[in-house]
Amino acid sequence: MDRSALRGAIAAELETNLLPFWRERSIDHVHGGFIAEMASDGAVRDDAPRGLILNARLLWTFSALH
Repeated sequence: MDRSALRGAIAAELETNLLPFWRERSIDHVHGGFIAEMASDGAVRDDAPRGLILNARLLWTFSALH
């Protein structure tokens, strides 16, 4: 796979799978901000502490991509 094709494949994966997954599951609509911890089955742990670094990374990622 050449560099251009790889770049396209990565962009497609990001736009069709990764971003929609986190956009739908990471926002905390009850308390505001972002979900701090999620199990592999998608269960959210509401009592997990929220860190500044997690919030900064999510804000930066979504801001940079939109």
